Amino acid sequence: MIKTGIYITAFIVLCALANLIIDYTIEKEIDNRSPYYLSFASIGAISLESRLDCWAKINTSNTSQELEQNMLSLLQYLDMPARAGQLQLETNQSLTILRYEYSQKEEYYRFAIGSDQRNNESFYMLSFSSKNNSNNLEKYQKIIQKYRDDLKWICYHQYSGEIANQINASDSQKKILRVIMQNLGAKEHKIYRDGNSLAIIGFSPDMSNVVPAIAGYDQVYNVEAKIRNDAKAGKTRVYIGAPGIINNY
Repeated sequence: MIKTGIYITAFIVLCALANLIIDYTIEKEIDNRSPYYLSFASIGAISLESRLDCWAKINTSNTSQELEQNMLSLLQYLDMPARAGQLQLETNQSLTILRYEYSQKEEYYRFAIGSDQRNNESFYMLSFSSKNNSNNLEKYQKIIQKYRDDLKWICYHQYSGEIANQINASDSQKKILRVIMQNLGAKEHKIYRDGNSLAIIGFSPDMSNVVPAIAGYDQVYNVEAKIRNDAKAGKTRVYIGAPGIINNY
């Protein structure tokens, strides 16, 4: 009887320990997921892509050789493989642009550095997109913003997802947008129609440390979400942007 009691006690302890490990693992998995992905999950949407767009401008022009040096310097800083022969040079009157694209697995990188001789300025543009449900955008943003003190980077985050069926009713679309705002801890400012999309903007204190707020629609906001039907595919597309949505979709 004593041995039986010991075995039962040991079994109970092991079960409790296993539950603690499982709970901890789940919590860590949730912590590692972006709140945007959790917002998609809360409305029954599948995440499709995350994207980071950053750009900066400096009041000086560069020669094509200087653009190449700057591009290779940036790629080396980001620890990305590149050779001068892989760079694509475009010229158009006073504008010279150097481009580079790189991909690995399901991650895609696009870079452009240009110089405008007429206006005596140069610009940097880069885009990172991923189909993985990772939380890499903030990581890459922090790395990019530390590159060169003379470049003041502006960065936008965008996430796209889809719901398996079409949601046509305007009231239902509004409910979905409001659930997204709630999950992002954002206060709703305005719902408006943008072509065939319904959009919402709001302000989330949680996002204040990630992206700066912008002004528009007589409001200051740092989160935007859009929803639209894709009649051809028979699905509903959902987009979340911080501080806003700038890309064509």
